[in-house]
Amino acid sequence: MQAAERLFALKGISETSVRDIGKEAGVTDSAIYKHFSSKDELIKELLTQYLIRYAELIDRIGAEPLSFRERFDQLLLAIIDQHDANPFGLLLLGERYLYLVSTLQDKRLPLHAMSDFLDSGIKSGELPPQDVKLTSTLFFGAVLNLIRINQIGLVHPKSPADYLQEIRSRFYGLLGLRM
Repeated sequence: MQAAERLFALKGISETSVRDIGKEAGVTDSAIYKHFSSKDELIKELLTQYLIRYAELIDRIGAEPLSFRERFDQLLLAIIDQHDANPFGLLLLGERYLYLVSTLQDKRLPLHAMSDFLDSGIKSGELPPQDVKLTSTLFFGAVLNLIRINQIGLVHPKSPADYLQEIRSRFYGLLGLRM
């Protein structure tokens, strides 16, 4: 799974074969087919894990008894920490998100969790009224593109954590929060 994740993020899903994954993992492609009936099944399993993990992360932080701003700051840090620990996961989600959403209609997705997270800020009066699905979509789009561009070194040569204040400021603007 780790080899597939790395290759999918670096080469792209369509450019990575099961044979490539086996070579990277030090196993034969036959060994991979013992666990997964197809490359698509491997992709779905890998990405489902990430979707569930990020939805649970957002829900967990959203349930904290803190102000919306404090919870949002924690969420930004957690996403950056997840990225620093595993830079490939978010890149993969960005590549096949629409495919997964159509196949995982029974699962709680990060978009749902983030929409609920934002809705809690609106209900508490800490955020202005807004379309939470649109704001959630813009948030994830910005995060994914920041990570993609950061991955190739165009924005900053280090982790997004190195410019957290700037990221926070931009997202506060998106949400209608003042610094």
